Amino acid sequence: MIKWKLTTLIILATILLTPVITAKNIDTCEDMISPGTTCTAITPPLNCNYYQLYHINGTLLNTTIMKEFNGSMYLFNFSQPTGEYIIKLCDNTTAREFVVGEDTEMGWIAIIVALSVMTFIFLIAAINIKERKLDGLKGLLWLLSITNGFMIGATTYIISLHPEDASTFQPIGIGYLTFSGACFIAFIYMYARYLIQRAAEQSKELK
Repeated sequence: MIKWKLTTLIILATILLTPVITAKNIDTCEDMISPGTTCTAITPPLNCNYYQLYHINGTLLNTTIMKEFNGSMYLFNFSQPTGEYIIKLCDNTTAREFVVGEDTEMGWIAIIVALSVMTFIFLIAAINIKERKLDGLKGLLWLLSITNGFMIGATTYIISLHPEDASTFQPIGIGYLTFSGACFIAFIYMYARYLIQRAAEQSKELK
């Protein structure tokens, strides 16, 4: 009797643990994956066995039959290029998947580095400009430093906590980087011109 109970418990434990052990060997999907990466999604219990994949713009990409995983649970592989997708299961429940490319992340990092370098130069220049004639330029440098700092913080926030929105907001970041770069070039030109004029005036005074 004891042996029979022990055997029954072993069989039940094996049945219950099988999906858990199997699941550990599956590369399950997270909310965000890299392009070219294949992951496996496991569904909750369903009474049907297919799903539909939509692009975020509403375009239906495909309808796929899922593989039975454990009784009424199913699994399917997911691999798509960079973009945002909606997975609609046959019971009308949906999930969003974000495929974020390394190029997008590197683009944001390049924006942060470029803005940080320009902000550092703006700050150093604003601190060291003492001439009263350049008070307007000094104030502009402080303003650019503050707005650049705000943009750096916003960019860091997006790529850290909302990377799924990175590709959407990247044009804004590039646009601001272009503006800041133009301001940087204008500052170099104006300050260099001022130094040349001051040197010319000092040369005249010496004569």
